[in-house]
Amino acid sequence: MGASASSRRQLRTARGVAAEVTRRTVDEADLPWVAVAGLVLAAVFVGVAQIAMTHGFGLLSVATGSSIQMILPVVTALGGIALFGEHLSVIEVIGGTTTLGATWLAVRPAAVRLKAAGR
Repeated sequence: MGASASSRRQLRTARGVAAEVTRRTVDEADLPWVAVAGLVLAAVFVGVAQIAMTHGFGLLSVATGSSIQMILPVVTALGGIALFGEHLSVIEVIGGTTTLGATWLAVRPAAVRLKAAGR
């Protein structure tokens, strides 16, 4: 069963529109070489940072590594405040404080945990 002439014509029209939209988008998104170089440099830094972080987590205990990973959203929020003047809601501040407190409880030394437990 073949497609009708009408549906084939509609498909050709849709393909033509999609090709035109794509062509316009690519042509209008022509970036200067400085912007492209900046994006490539940023990608390299992110890749190196990810490799360094993965290597660093291999040197830590699972509890410590996961606790540090839990702090990253808090650090990101603080960076948003410092760099971009963002404002946090009360619930976000409570969540960040809870995350920091839980992280501190998880990574504090065993001697302190035992003393707190009365052993």
